This record gives sequence, C-alpha cells and structure tokens, in this order.
Amino acid sequence: MVFLNNLQFLNKLGIFVFWVGLIFIGIGAILQIKREIKQTKDHPSFLKRWLPISLIVVGVIFQVAEKLINKKIDAIREKERISLQTTLNKQDEKLKQIEREVKNRLIPDDKTLLLVKELSVYKGERIEITSVWGDQEAFSFADQLKTIFEKAGWEVYGVNQATYAAPMKGLIIKINNKTNKDRAQELFLIFRSIGFHSTGITGEEQEKDLGIIVGAK
Repeated sequence: MVFLNNLQFLNKLGIFVFWVGLIFIGIGAILQIKREIKQTKDHPSFLKRWLPISLIVVGVIFQVAEKLINKKIDAIREKERISLQTTLNKQDEKLKQIEREVKNRLIPDDKTLLLVKELSVYKGERIEITSVWGDQEAFSFADQLKTIFEKAGWEVYGVNQATYAAPMKGLIIKINNKTNKDRAQELFLIFRSIGFHSTGITGEEQEKDLGIIVGAK
C-alpha cells in the first residue's frame, strides 16, 4: 500500500500507536490497582474483573505494533539508502567516464624517454604520421608522437590530417604491404610497453612503408 511506504506517515503512525498503547496500559494498570484496593466485595462483576487486564493486553498489542512499524520504517530507510548509494555510484562512474573522454592523451616524461630509447634502435627509419581531420586532441597527440620519433632519429612525414570512410579510433599502425609486418609488430610491442594499445591495418595507397594513424579517443 502507498501509505505503508510513506516514511512521514509511518513515523506519525508509530508515535500515535506508541502513545495509545501506553495510555491503554496505564488505564489498565490504574483500574487493576483500584480493583485490588476495592477487593472487599465477594463477587466482582465480569467487567470489573477483566477490564483492567484487557486494557493492559490491548496496550501491549499496541506496543508490539509500534515495534513492527519501526522495523518497517528502518527497512524503507535502508532501501532508500541503498538506492541513493547506487545512484551516487552511477553518477560517479559517469563523471569518471567524462573525465577520461575529455582528458587529452599524453605520454608522460618518463615513458617518453623510454620510448625514445626503444625507437632509437631503428634510427633512420621513415614513418608517416596522420591524425583524423578536425580532431584537435588527436592532432596534439600525433604531434607529440612526431617529436618523439624525431628525437629517436626517425625520418618523420607529417603530421598530416585526413578523413576516412570508416571511423578511426585509438592508435593505428599502418603498413603499405605485408613485407613490413615485422616492423609494425615491433612498434606495437613498443607502444604496449608504455601502456598504449594499438591496432594494425594494411593500405597500399600509403606512400611510406610504415605509418601511424591517430584516431579519436
């Protein structure tokens, strides 16, 4: 019932039941005391004999009812607390997701040094770096990659910007023929060592043997 799920109503009902029960117990006790005091008659009437006890019993019933109402109130409050906590957790997760989406990709200084060291092994290699058109975050990340490859002694072409028929996401290593697959695999492992996952594709239209496409986050 709607009333039984309304905390304000249940609070008032609990207080009402408590005091009514207390009043019944009090009246019953007073009548019982009076009956004992006036126990001078040999045959007290049925009403006088059982009324005090009945009132006490009714009062006890009201007290029990008040306890049950309080349990119902506690259960509703716990349910509301859990619901509120669940809502807060979902909102917190949404905020974290937004922060992850808004925050620019950036390779920290310590990992930049490691990346330069790993890439220096292939000094003199050529690579073309491209970011998706109109994505400033992707372009900034691509520009950082260009700087890192240049410090490692690579010959870098770009940063170019291009549009693609299919959505480009994340970091993509591109080769123009399968003979460069081993070099692409080495790049994949190097990026993974600093915590950046990458994927690979083949495209014959690419002029350079090896390329990197920086897609959207």
